[in-house]
Amino acid sequence: MRLGTSLFVGCNGQKHTKTSHCDPETKQEVALFHPRQQLWSEHFSWNDDFT
Repeated sequence: MRLGTSLFVGCNGQKHTKTSHCDPETKQEVALFHPRQQLWSEHFSWNDDFT
């Protein structure tokens, strides 16, 4: 088995279909960022202290 295949079957194999997640603060289901369909600047921003 090649290394790439073994990684997909293990860790990433369980994440590739995940498109949403429960926000721990609001308890609402929210969409995850999709880098091929969405712009980074519309989902993320820097605070004044760069966090």
